[in-house]
Amino acid sequence: MTQLPNAITLLRIAGSLGLLLCDVTSVVFWLIYGLCGISDIADGWLARKLKCVTKTGALLISYELFMPFVTNRCSSQRHTLHL
Repeated sequence: MTQLPNAITLLRIAGSLGLLLCDVTSVVFWLIYGLCGISDIADGWLARKLKCVTKTGALLISYELFMPFVTNRCSSQRHTLHL
């Protein structure tokens, strides 16, 4: 149970990378985007509620916070190149 917030964070990282495969105008993109946002709230709340804040979780969050920059940059380049 103590690894549940970390598992949610890992799923959010995977979802962020999955956004690269979706068209920005598609329903799938916005569904994944919304789920990533909800999971961002959920994992922090669960970590505090379950008293299982870990260094691993903090490290995962720092990587996860970098992912929107990567996905936005790649998405804009993909649109520019018409891939």
